[in-house]
Amino acid sequence: MSDVLRIGSRKSSLAKLQTCLVQDSLRKLYPELELQLLFKEASGDQDLTTPLWKMGSKGVFTQDLTKELVDGNVDVVIHSFKDLDLDGRKDTEVFMVLPRADQRDVLLWKKSAFENPPAELKIHSSSPRREYNLSAFLPTALPSRLQGRPISFHPVRGNVQTRIRKWKEDPSVSGLVVAKAALDRLLAQDFSFASTPEYEEVRNGIAETIRSELFMVLPLSKNPNAPAQGALAAEIRKGDEKTKKLLLPLSNAREEAAVAEERKILSQFGGGCHQKIGVSVILGGPADFLFVRGKTDSGLTLDAFERWKGEPLPLPSSFDAVFPKPRQGFRMKRFPLQSSIPSEKFWFVSRADSLPEEWKLPGPDTIMIVAGAKTWEKLASRDVWVNGSTDGLGEEDASKIVSILGGSPEFIKLTHEESDIIEGVWKRFVTYKVDFDSEQPDLSEYSHFFWMSASQFDRAYKKDPNLAGKIHSCGTGATYKYIKKILGSEAKVFAFPNYESWAKACRGEIPDFLLERGIL
Repeated sequence: MSDVLRIGSRKSSLAKLQTCLVQDSLRKLYPELELQLLFKEASGDQDLTTPLWKMGSKGVFTQDLTKELVDGNVDVVIHSFKDLDLDGRKDTEVFMVLPRADQRDVLLWKKSAFENPPAELKIHSSSPRREYNLSAFLPTALPSRLQGRPISFHPVRGNVQTRIRKWKEDPSVSGLVVAKAALDRLLAQDFSFASTPEYEEVRNGIAETIRSELFMVLPLSKNPNAPAQGALAAEIRKGDEKTKKLLLPLSNAREEAAVAEERKILSQFGGGCHQKIGVSVILGGPADFLFVRGKTDSGLTLDAFERWKGEPLPLPSSFDAVFPKPRQGFRMKRFPLQSSIPSEKFWFVSRADSLPEEWKLPGPDTIMIVAGAKTWEKLASRDVWVNGSTDGLGEEDASKIVSILGGSPEFIKLTHEESDIIEGVWKRFVTYKVDFDSEQPDLSEYSHFFWMSASQFDRAYKKDPNLAGKIHSCGTGATYKYIKKILGSEAKVFAFPNYESWAKACRGEIPDFLLERGIL
């Protein structure tokens, strides 16, 4: 086969790496196809001082390469999908290629700023979206020693390694926010450029920074990603069916639909790097979810968390038919058990009660992943550095959160003594027990239930097997799997990441901005 496919991209280390990933995948599919790479500096790479949202033209990282494509100098351009403007294209078409990388952001933090907190917490980030959402989340998510101090965000430009260098060299700056997809890709070693001096240097520098400093993988429920973050786009000339046929095997229709939905929602509010809006469509498990958070140019506050394209929850006759309601539930008490503090480095904490109050909690060298934002904030109030949250999407996500550390670490799960009824992912470490009162609420009159744990469901179901015909909800992880196992595949079980989102669904509450724009 003598055909040649010419692939273009930006000259940054990350852009070249991403193009290499596409090249390597094409080589596996078409061993005889000749592949040529063209790397070009984009106009957005030349001005490293002006914040992106202040730059006048759209597509500052993409338009130069698009011109090369239209002029016939390359056959396809590989972009970071989030860099593409939202306008339609006259001469080219775009589609997603390769699996999407992690959508989340990472907050890197200097250990010195944790051990000796400065009067003001300065963070490098040029993103209005990150500044808006993290200004609300970090005051309660950072350890208590850092709480109550003013937080300010300061623009920084350049590739990932340049931003890390600027952050490390400025003693007045405590934190830096970067896309996790960028770190994961630059730390990888499974691409054909990996052994070159350029990528060894970049990889070693980032790995050393992560080892020597602190990190938080920021939850999408509090800080939704920039639309299409973590996705790669292939841009080709319209009508070039030959190139399109070569690239289409690298696409994934489900992931591309999620990316298109994120971009569509942002476009409803004008789009652009200046927007303070994050949009996440999260795929996987028994349900898909949509997060939208931010503020529009007109001052409209956006805050939504909905099921996306899944089977809708049947509405109860009234909210009186749901259990539990706020401040209602099973009568029980939790008691800590005598246990030594585990020596393992990686902990998964399903709820704050898992860490007894009398424990001298470990420092930030212990990697702490929690199940949800409430547990995160409770631990932070005890001065714990939390590294990430699975956002109620299942404990197995803990391994993905810490991927920037390399390897495949095994977690211990701090939990209660009855948790052995479920098949968890991680080794159990029992720290407390739950004592249920002999008298419990009569559940026979309720139609809709949200279960906080498999053991709660197990006790209720054994007492009243008629619950099998009711409508059940819980998180997307082990509790969901247990209920489906007990009740069977035909049971009406719905996954939600937290109680609050389930309660809103039971009330039929959908934010006006979603309904008015036909998003849901």
